[in-house]
Amino acid sequence: MQDNTPWLFIHVMKTAGTSFRAYVEKITPSQVFPSKSDRERTGGNYIGPRQFLTALSSGTIKPDSTPYMFGHFPAWMSDKVDPSWRVATVLREPVARTVSMLGHHNARLGAKYSDLRDLLLDENFRKNNLENYQTKVFGAEPDHIASANDQHVCTEETYEMALERIGRFDMVGLTEEISQTINRWHEVTDLPRAEFPHFNKGKPGGIDAELRDAILPYVQLDLRFYDTVKSTIAVNHLEHLRRFAKSRALNGLGQHRQVNKRDIATDRTPPGSVGLLCGAFSASGPGSNTSMQLVRCPFGTGTNLAKNPFSAML
Repeated sequence: MQDNTPWLFIHVMKTAGTSFRAYVEKITPSQVFPSKSDRERTGGNYIGPRQFLTALSSGTIKPDSTPYMFGHFPAWMSDKVDPSWRVATVLREPVARTVSMLGHHNARLGAKYSDLRDLLLDENFRKNNLENYQTKVFGAEPDHIASANDQHVCTEETYEMALERIGRFDMVGLTEEISQTINRWHEVTDLPRAEFPHFNKGKPGGIDAELRDAILPYVQLDLRFYDTVKSTIAVNHLEHLRRFAKSRALNGLGQHRQVNKRDIATDRTPPGSVGLLCGAFSASGPGSNTSMQLVRCPFGTGTNLAKNPFSAML
């Protein structure tokens, strides 16, 4: 039986999110929102977060029939939907994401600029779409930004909130590790596999040093955010696999039991020891027979992983 637990995908611009949506759409075209016809009605754009929540409340969007929902949403949206929903996203190395965003914007301007550094002088574009963008998307609150492209000056508090919020996600992938990301996706869903669509991986020769140097001052928090998530992503994913297996076993029919992801506890190492003892975990039920061996993960003690698996790295 296919698991129809709703998934909300926070699509960060220029992270292969469009290719990821096309991948899911290839596997199960009738279960993705927005559908192709939906996107045609909006000129190829996603609806905004407030529109999405209104459509969800009115029944225009039906998670039971379209459980895979995508949007250029700020991540505070994950706090607004039912806690039984699962949430996913993909991040990208910040300098590479910025170069891709600059190229995309320049193409929309008719390739007006031969030197992409000139686009950094456009203050509104830079503040809306570039400056610590991924930290903003995940760390800003509803009273800070109504949409992902609103301006917000990120602080240490924003950074810490971004880590806490993404720590509650059920699947976090990286553009640079798309094969592993797809593997993670299939470990936490019942969807069959397909061929992943083409996506822009950047210039084969790499990023021009002068362009990189021009970008770096604007993505310092993003670099820290990305590096921290990347260094802990496998550990976090193992914890979600544990909950995934347990929830399937408890329900018995291969369906997820509705579990509030914010209240899940986790095994801890004995006082004074170093690292999270993931240990061994197994679960079985009428519709599920799952077992897995988990490894000792390099986290410090004193951290509630279920609340914030990245806080030990701050």
